[in-house]
Amino acid sequence: GHDSIVAGYHGDEPLLKGKILRLAKQCSIQRFEETCAGHPAVAYNEFVSTLVGEYLGAAADAGHVVRTTPEFLTQLNERLEKERPAFRIQESSLALDNDFQLLMNDATHLAAAKHEHTVGVELKLKWGFLP
Repeated sequence: GHDSIVAGYHGDEPLLKGKILRLAKQCSIQRFEETCAGHPAVAYNEFVSTLVGEYLGAAADAGHVVRTTPEFLTQLNERLEKERPAFRIQESSLALDNDFQLLMNDATHLAAAKHEHTVGVELKLKWGFLP
């Protein structure tokens, strides 16, 4: 999307299996700098925890704000750039000096799902209502 890149985890660390990292792009960081949240990961987490959770309960995944390093983000960015369309790269780059990201459950691979395929629905912050 325009504000973030979602990267899935594929590895052996049990705590990270079934998780994704929502990585903030530079344009998103700039937009939130002057807000009370100060960061898109914090804004998303607070919005979902406070407002969406009230209506959807445990079905709302606010994620967890986690600390990252520029070195980690640079290595990850090198891998991601190979997969991203050129227009997305030109539009906005990953914020490499960003200390925080959002760790969330991967809604495309739910352990409780009884079928092979899962449909994930993301409610956008800008909507402000349930569709």
